[in-house]
Amino acid sequence: MIHSKLLLSAMILLMTIHLPGCNGTENQDFAEEEGITISGPETAEAVAASSPADPLSEDKENETTPEVIPTAIAESFTGALREPRDLIFILDSSASMSSENNFLGPLISAYAEEINNSPIKVGKVFILYSPTAPNLNIVFNDQPNNVILVPSVSDSDEMVTDLTNFLATEPTLTPEANLEVIFIADEEIDAPQLNLFPTIAGKQIRPHAVVGLEEDNNDGDCRIGEEGANFVRLVTQLKGSVTDICSENFEVLNNFLTDTTEIKNNPFQLTQTPVDGTELTVSVNGQTLEKNNYLFDKEQLSLYIFDQYLPVESEVIVNYSY
Repeated sequence: MIHSKLLLSAMILLMTIHLPGCNGTENQDFAEEEGITISGPETAEAVAASSPADPLSEDKENETTPEVIPTAIAESFTGALREPRDLIFILDSSASMSSENNFLGPLISAYAEEINNSPIKVGKVFILYSPTAPNLNIVFNDQPNNVILVPSVSDSDEMVTDLTNFLATEPTLTPEANLEVIFIADEEIDAPQLNLFPTIAGKQIRPHAVVGLEEDNNDGDCRIGEEGANFVRLVTQLKGSVTDICSENFEVLNNFLTDTTEIKNNPFQLTQTPVDGTELTVSVNGQTLEKNNYLFDKEQLSLYIFDQYLPVESEVIVNYSY
């Protein structure tokens, strides 16, 4: 009996297909006689039309968009950065330097070790010297990673050429750092033409001279061969500093580098867009600034603090919500 019913159902399903000479009414009548219900496209539409739509539940009617709560953020920056510079020391390796080398070795070693703790922001320190120069011992208690010893043999007449050759080797210099070149000699240099003085694209090279200034001002520890008049002329025209080699210190050079340290005050770039209607809170070294102490460009998300409110290497904290 079950098999007969299944066979009959399959036959009726085929009968619902509108073949030529057949119609849906005859199929429906036949099915009703056999007690079978047929659900075709027409009856399905009728059922759908007679079924009322589910009403919205009370909870759905009361649903609202969740409120977005702003997120607080504090961003920190370092303000008024010192511009970096690289130092290149070039030492005269001729025999006439034997007396000066007694104090120059310890002096250069100590200066290179301590300069990283000075107000001067130093990238690299290159020391071009001859390891076989008489009485010259450059020894570090703790050699900084940015101090590089470069074996080189120079006498005073060849120092500018030696500098050019060294730079031609493309040493790893600090990006965006200018060069401070310190010539150390107790003899004269051939007068170089200023337009031939070496330069690197995008970098300023400023020479300094640690030379003999008074030939008669000699003692047992410092016996200069010649006054460095041409060194002085070169350095003066290119806005560098001059130190008497017999002073046995780099105070003049150090003061010059400290005083000419350039401070770069760039706008600070926020990472998020502050919520409309909220305000920034800006502090420098723990002191909250007044609104008229800075400018904020919301479109560019850049904050500029006026120079007088931004000490060198200061800590800047910006609080806001986004």
